[in-house]
Amino acid sequence: DMGTFGPDVTERFLEANALRLLVRSHEVPVGGGGYTWAHGGRCLTVFSASNYRGIVGNRGAVLVLR
Repeated sequence: DMGTFGPDVTERFLEANALRLLVRSHEVPVGGGGYTWAHGGRCLTVFSASNYRGIVGNRGAVLVLR
């Protein structure tokens, strides 16, 4: 649940590690679309398992970095 940490935590983590983006998984995104952006576009949740456990009906997603 993205409510367990806020944009301030994301920003501190990114700054401390000289990163521009946090990518996370292991949580079905809100709306079931396979991915969701949060914290001003600085945190991306990607969930690759479509129709999780055969009952959720969510889409899966992959991230391609170029």
